[in-house]
Amino acid sequence: MTPCLEIKNLCASYGGFQALKDINITLTSGSITGLIGPNGAGKTSLIKAICGQIDLSGGDIHIKGERLKPRSDRAARIGIVPQDIALYPFLTARENLNAFAQYLALPKDQQNSTVNTALAQVDMSAKAGTRISHMSGGMKRRINVAAAIMHDPDLLILDEPTAGVDTPARDAIHSLLKTLAAQGMTIILVTHELEEVEHYCDHILFLASGRVLAHDHGAQILSRAFGDRREIIVDFVQPPSPQQQQIMQSFSLTPGAVPTRWQLFTPVNNRDYLARLIAATERLQPAVRDVSIRRPNLARLMEIVEKTGSFPT
Repeated sequence: MTPCLEIKNLCASYGGFQALKDINITLTSGSITGLIGPNGAGKTSLIKAICGQIDLSGGDIHIKGERLKPRSDRAARIGIVPQDIALYPFLTARENLNAFAQYLALPKDQQNSTVNTALAQVDMSAKAGTRISHMSGGMKRRINVAAAIMHDPDLLILDEPTAGVDTPARDAIHSLLKTLAAQGMTIILVTHELEEVEHYCDHILFLASGRVLAHDHGAQILSRAFGDRREIIVDFVQPPSPQQQQIMQSFSLTPGAVPTRWQLFTPVNNRDYLARLIAATERLQPAVRDVSIRRPNLARLMEIVEKTGSFPT
């Protein structure tokens, strides 16, 4: 696969705080990468660095083999879809895209066809004459995407593009991203929607404390973090009594994120343990609502990283 974005030994600091620490990543053309991490992980700093909006204390950024100069204008190479809708509310969709075309200095004789193509790509041609203020959240998102891709950038960065939109609009955005990637565009999706990252992204870039914790396929990241272990969850109807807590502790379960939940990671082949636990929870009925055994997901991994700053051991 052809590299699109290459970041080598990237470091960035604010005052005495090091926001990015020796970042090394390569994103191939036509790939979708989910950028995730707890608050303060460095996601925003990394995007700003790619876009040339902050000074670097070390490292280089290349797009299609070309080194990007510090603080240089990168609008021709990068498309941005911000978290907040960045459109003129009292202009129509077409008028907004015409304004963006002028900002991007697209050739005047091509602007009309470029706008039409962008509207068609996001399936909004029928709404070209509709004011943005009269559109739903999902429609606005799609016009924002159209504004970001109308100059055919090498790299498209989307910050929480499905926040606050309904399921059909979310599905439409994901379908559009898949189409753009298939056409060769490289996409970075910044999101807290971890389920969509697992389903729609080719790779996941997991940051924590300004460092790359993992950059791989979602399944590989989960395998590295949890191996063959499964997560056991015991949900009580109400917070367990001291005696019930002692029983949970005797099986090495620990309190979860809510007071009615106890949980543990254990190897999948630990059948004797599982049989004894199930028998114990049966004796606690009706206090126990549910006992489940599942593969840990990205959401569970994020909880652990937020608490410890690293993968489980």
